[in-house]
Amino acid sequence: MLWSEVAPRNSAISLMLVTWSACMLPSMYRVIVLATDDIQAIHEELVAKGIDFELPLTETPRGTQAMFRDPDGNALLLWEHAGAQAEAAASEEPGLRYQPF
Repeated sequence: MLWSEVAPRNSAISLMLVTWSACMLPSMYRVIVLATDDIQAIHEELVAKGIDFELPLTETPRGTQAMFRDPDGNALLLWEHAGAQAEAAASEEPGLRYQPF
């Protein structure tokens, strides 16, 4: 797997280029990744609003993710980094990087 990520310092936004296998062509998959500190709360809120998830909440070694599509068919992946829950528990005021819909 090849993984390159760039971001401005102190930014909540980054650009990632990922290739999972040698047979994967450039731009074969395009996904917008939305990082959050509380994926469970956002997932529940979107499901309550009728959003259908193609990928349900899924634990991975790098964190938890879930994917849905916007009305134009763009893939949107919610992602909570594996360390986010530990960091939030250590803080008295965990900061969320999303605004409720």
